[in-house]
Amino acid sequence: MNRSVLIREYIQSTFVQESDAHKKILSASHKEGLPQIQVPSSVGKLLYLITKLQNPKRILEIGTLAGYSTEWLRQAAPDAELITIEPNPLHAKLAREHHPTLTIIEEDALLTLKRFSENQTSFDLIFLDANKQAYSQYLPLLLSISKPGTLILTDNLIPREEEINNPDPKDPFATSVYAFNQNLASDPRLETILIPTIIGSNGRLDALGLSIVK
Repeated sequence: MNRSVLIREYIQSTFVQESDAHKKILSASHKEGLPQIQVPSSVGKLLYLITKLQNPKRILEIGTLAGYSTEWLRQAAPDAELITIEPNPLHAKLAREHHPTLTIIEEDALLTLKRFSENQTSFDLIFLDANKQAYSQYLPLLLSISKPGTLILTDNLIPREEEINNPDPKDPFATSVYAFNQNLASDPRLETILIPTIIGSNGRLDALGLSIVK
């Protein structure tokens, strides 16, 4: 077992306690054959702590899957208004079964974000974990529904490849993610850092982006 896997297992076993709700969501996700791409429990705990520190009144999640990360957000801010966007009907159905009172918008995120922007809706915390190739399209809309102090958290910002910041031009996933990272770094309205994370059975290094709107 490599060192990254050992570190990940140590962190999870020592510092992460999944609730019964988390376990039920994971079990249902496995049973229905959903792709196992939800955040690992250590990243879920990180989302939970960041959300607790922010103490948001309104949260937007983009990319629900079965609602695992949603549950971390909900537990961190139980009194906040939490809206999540999930265009896949099966994913949305499972999420509703575990979050019956949650607002789940079942449509393409770009449509929802444009509507929020037109209505001048704003959020205190936004968690983005959806179509990576659309991240740069989402960003201007995310900024339009933010305000000074809004936190934008973005998952999966180190693509799966050996070369860092030198993606294969034929790899649309990697090129999109690095282009988005550059947009985060260069936008004067944002202050951003990437927090390294360890994911997957092989202990792959990834990163969670943390951006604060000025």
